[in-house]
Amino acid sequence: MQRLAFLTYLTLCSVGLLPAQTSVSGTVRNTENSPLPGVSVQLKNHASGVISGPDGAFRLTVLTAYDTLVFTLLGFTPHELPLAGRTTLEVVLQEASDMLGEVVVVGFGTQEKQLLTGAIAAVGSEVFDNVSAPVFQRALQGQLPGVAITNGSGGPDAESILRIRGVGSISANNQPLIVIDGLTLTGLAGVESLGFLTNAYLGLNPGDIASVTVLKDAAATAIYGARASNGVVLITTKNGSFEQPPRINLNYYAGFSEISKRRELLNGQEYATLWNQAALNTGRDTIPGILYDTSAQPNTDWQDLILQRGFVQEFNAGISGGTAANRYYIGAAYRDEAGYLITTGIKRYSLRVNTEQRLSKRLRAGILLNPSHTVDRRTGNQWAGSPFGWAAWYYPNVEALDANGNFRREVVSTSNGYAGFAGNPGTVLKNRSIKTTTSQLLSSLFLNWSILEGLDFRTELGIESSQVQEFARWYALEGFSGSGWQLHQQLFNYNWTNLIRWRKHWQNRHRLELTVGAQISRENLEGSYISVSGFADDQLSYIGSAAQIDYKESWANDAAFAGFFTRANYSLKNRYLLGLSARYDGSSRFGRNRRFGFFPALSGGWIISEEDFFKVKAVNFLKIRSSIGLSGNSAISDFLARSQVSFEPVYNGQSGFRIVALENDLLGWEKCLQWNAGLEFSLWQDRLQGSLDYFIRDTKDLLLETPVPGTNGVTTLIQNTGAIRNQGFELSLEFAVLRRKHFSWEIRFNGATLKNRILELADNNGDGLDDDFVLNQRMLYRTGSPVGSFFLVKYAGVNPNNGDALFYDLTGNTTTVAPASNRQIVGKSLPGFTGGFSQSFRYRQFDLTAHFHFKTGHKLYLEEHALYNETNMSGTLNQLKTQLNAWTAENPNTDVPQARLFTVNGSQPSTRYLSKADFIRLNHLELGYRLAGTRRDHTNLRFYLAAQNLLTLTPFKGLDPDGEFYPSYSSALGAQRYNLPAARTYTLGLNANF
Repeated sequence: MQRLAFLTYLTLCSVGLLPAQTSVSGTVRNTENSPLPGVSVQLKNHASGVISGPDGAFRLTVLTAYDTLVFTLLGFTPHELPLAGRTTLEVVLQEASDMLGEVVVVGFGTQEKQLLTGAIAAVGSEVFDNVSAPVFQRALQGQLPGVAITNGSGGPDAESILRIRGVGSISANNQPLIVIDGLTLTGLAGVESLGFLTNAYLGLNPGDIASVTVLKDAAATAIYGARASNGVVLITTKNGSFEQPPRINLNYYAGFSEISKRRELLNGQEYATLWNQAALNTGRDTIPGILYDTSAQPNTDWQDLILQRGFVQEFNAGISGGTAANRYYIGAAYRDEAGYLITTGIKRYSLRVNTEQRLSKRLRAGILLNPSHTVDRRTGNQWAGSPFGWAAWYYPNVEALDANGNFRREVVSTSNGYAGFAGNPGTVLKNRSIKTTTSQLLSSLFLNWSILEGLDFRTELGIESSQVQEFARWYALEGFSGSGWQLHQQLFNYNWTNLIRWRKHWQNRHRLELTVGAQISRENLEGSYISVSGFADDQLSYIGSAAQIDYKESWANDAAFAGFFTRANYSLKNRYLLGLSARYDGSSRFGRNRRFGFFPALSGGWIISEEDFFKVKAVNFLKIRSSIGLSGNSAISDFLARSQVSFEPVYNGQSGFRIVALENDLLGWEKCLQWNAGLEFSLWQDRLQGSLDYFIRDTKDLLLETPVPGTNGVTTLIQNTGAIRNQGFELSLEFAVLRRKHFSWEIRFNGATLKNRILELADNNGDGLDDDFVLNQRMLYRTGSPVGSFFLVKYAGVNPNNGDALFYDLTGNTTTVAPASNRQIVGKSLPGFTGGFSQSFRYRQFDLTAHFHFKTGHKLYLEEHALYNETNMSGTLNQLKTQLNAWTAENPNTDVPQARLFTVNGSQPSTRYLSKADFIRLNHLELGYRLAGTRRDHTNLRFYLAAQNLLTLTPFKGLDPDGEFYPSYSSALGAQRYNLPAARTYTLGLNANF
């Protein structure tokens, strides 16, 4: 106690020794000595800031007299000014002749944001700061208009499903192209097993990201040509600046996580009671021993036994700076996370080195290295056989633990003799080990030669290399010997890009930027898988110790791309804008006659606010723009255009081969024709800024799997047929509500509508009509309807007279049967409106940020309810508490049919299991306090409390409306089957900069 008091005393004394805050005042003028109102005066690397008044005057409280101020105003070059002890300033801003406002990253270069003619959305590193997200996609949820991000599961290693402006394909992948520091990644999915897909970008530390730019329309994406129809995500990592003193940034946070929502399941007595009622309702109560003694049943809450309070900690350290000849950034990070599901978690170690050297006046070279090592201890995070699934349907009226307090490994029976099989939710977790280890290296080398003033040549080689090793071991249970598997996968991908850039400004009227380049890429993936059984002892943990090989498989995929591209951007008087781009791409994935494609784009813009006739004082920037162009999609498996055979034991244990695919010389790209119109504005001296876009995105020549005659044993073939349209509006707003000396309030909002429709499908039978097809008995693909429309029999409730489940037929009459012929379109799986909003407050040294994201206008099908947990005791599985409201003579007015043991009564596929999935979620809430100015070298400390996924408002009947059971590459969508819900996380952190 005395030690604690002494430390507290020292801390208070240290705070008392901090230098006092200083007030700085001054005036901002232009080069003609006229005052500049509306200038943002910001304390560098801090939230503090003010706006200059009508006379250009400002006054700001700074942390020390040795801080740096940043002055920004639309149309003027940003200016940084170290105070160096001064308290009165006279500042002159230069009109931006070379740069109008913010510069953003675009394909193969950068552009001034105000001169852009394409539709892009961008965020900076602040989106990732202090957010306890293991992967960058989760931090982006609700941050960018038109970008919908869904978690495959709530596990820390789960994949994220990105959809930019809807879904443009059916059989091909809809994920966008990911480019990190110029390196085009393969776009491969993570490791898949046990109904779950891991995140392929788990090795990328979000804390290293400086900015993320999403290219959405054809003007922005066409330069990536054949792989850009789903949009492009450009990730730029942090770097230092030339002639910048070394700066060290440290960030550490730690906290705990918990499941955000649990299932309300029957306990042992409730299960036995419902069982007895169901047996009585079907006359099975006469079977000897079938009924339970309800009062004698044990209670086991399997969720309690497999869930825990998780733990997360992350440490990021970075140093950046530069001299006149070089600049650098070195960052290291460590993340340790234990999930709320016992035995699961990840460890990530990452290092990043970005450096650039001026070799001479005209020659620069650089290297970017990002090695990472990730250890993922995981399990099947979703599906019926996952531990989380078992915990939902396994018997609640059995004893889970043996006399020693361990999970029982033998076959467990209920008191009336009903038993599952060896194992239970606990043994699946405790007696099974799945360890996935990924070692990855992302690197690039570049050389830049300034041939003449305004003319540059750049050559860049990027490499993506990774090795995945997965080992799984299932220990012996009663009646089963131990088993296991091992997976090895190796990826190597390289891009070699050569660029020539020419920039010319003349007569203070004309600006021309021209880029010409060529790019070649090669992707190679090899892997093997083996599963075994028959371990003599549980202590044996290597595959070679097994007695029997149950299955083995190996594969090798290879693909090559070659592209030639050009882009020209022209502006006249900084107000009339024109953009042209084109790319000629080739890919080995397509048929001999269709390997190359041409992808052009045209765009234009008009900055109306630069016109002499425009005299609206409230509007300081107004631009309209439009674009049209073509991009492609090549996201299919390798070799689909070629004849393929599979060599494997196919007959009586003897080696042989069989035909698995037919050649298609005419297989080519999916083509996406997109038109975009946009408006950008800034009002009241940049207090309100925003953009509005309308787009029509038509994808044709779909890479669609279609049926063919099975004379060769092959029943389907990928062909170019069909078309899809996505269209909608996108809105983005930033509003500085208040900017005062000690208080500021800012609001950001973005939203996007989406209307999706299939325009054309294949006509396989030649009747002149496009053929429908249905996946999983409920997802309809039909011309004129949205992709993956729900196609189900309508549930009509319960007959109050007898407890029968009722359904509607196509005429609107009710019936007790639900044949497939009565199915009709009953909803869509794609949200009609998505977005997010945030509010940021600052009061003196306190700051508070709250970020929300939302999705509306869609539904999800609860497969877990339909197959397992809301079946009115048609099987032996545990049920949700909703089934206690089943029909009885005393409870006739209910929508839950009568419970009937081993008898189907309402559990047929229908809208009974279709739920609205609208939601609004408080993604991130953060409260911070900055203790700054501890030394003259700009050291400052900030403490913060943060919470993730704190609140979700939704009518959804499942656990988490923001989840998807099927992987990102699947044609099926709009379902959940025991997905882990998102974790709720609380962290305490510290930022230190010096």
